[in-house]
Amino acid sequence: MDYTDADVLLNMFPFSHINARYTAALAAILVNARVVFRRGFSASTFWDECREHGVTAFNYLGGLPSFLLSKPPSPLDLEHDVRRAYGAGVSSANNAEFARRFGVTLVEVLGSTELGTITANSLHDRRLGSCGRPVPELEIELHDENGVPVEPGLPGEVVVRARVPHIIFSGYYRSPDATADAWRGGWFHTGDRCRVDEDGWFSFVDRVKDTIRRRGENISSWEVEQVALEHADVAEAAAVGATFGDEEEVLLVVVAERALDPVALLDHCQASLPHYAVPRFVRFVDELPRNASARVMKQDLRSAGVTADTWDRTEHGYDVAR
Repeated sequence: MDYTDADVLLNMFPFSHINARYTAALAAILVNARVVFRRGFSASTFWDECREHGVTAFNYLGGLPSFLLSKPPSPLDLEHDVRRAYGAGVSSANNAEFARRFGVTLVEVLGSTELGTITANSLHDRRLGSCGRPVPELEIELHDENGVPVEPGLPGEVVVRARVPHIIFSGYYRSPDATADAWRGGWFHTGDRCRVDEDGWFSFVDRVKDTIRRRGENISSWEVEQVALEHADVAEAAAVGATFGDEEEVLLVVVAERALDPVALLDHCQASLPHYAVPRFVRFVDELPRNASARVMKQDLRSAGVTADTWDRTEHGYDVAR
């Protein structure tokens, strides 16, 4: 990130999250920079706070840049000192739009509390749509459900082991079974699914537990969400698998900027998704359930399932082109 002692970092995450401890506090200490910690995030006051404190860089997770992009354009969008941000979970389209509108370079990585940073772009060596290349301290492979490495271009679970002893975690506190499961075959299983190209660049696909299995097809909930978020009237989106009868179907839960016709939303999704990934169910909510780290609690959405206010394209005779 090329931080120096002239930088002022901003972080909105709790200290239980590695983002605050590792990529803000420690980063600032290493270069004698200043860091501003804020309790929570407000899209309406974010840029005012950056201007007030002279912020030059901040940390994010996927939802944060989307919230900022969803606010109406302002003549002040470029009136700040922020030039870069470090985080994960932003689509290539939103990454490019964030740079155009706010003048801020978003540097995407893949990481976890257990390991720290796993793969990373750098400020001067980036590829849009990628979460970067492996950091040198870690050995990384992509495995299928049988633990067999997959070919470049195919999705697989990210598994990791350290090249240097004692630089990553050894186990979960008082949880020997969870530790043994995570370290199957001598590799730590991250629960993240990625693809890697021939040049070694990784692209995030989905969390293993969030992948939707519909009629024999594995559907990336993250890819469905990114397509939905490209609709001008969608502020937030979360895709989950909803059990309906004997099948799992795609349920898209949306926070809309204004009244939005489900048909118009699915027309938009059809233009970019394969037919089997187009959501069957659409539900509009005022807000998505999130934890203290701003991650969407998808287990709550799965538990709620198909509610009385959920729109079903099958019931309304909406056809998906094949």
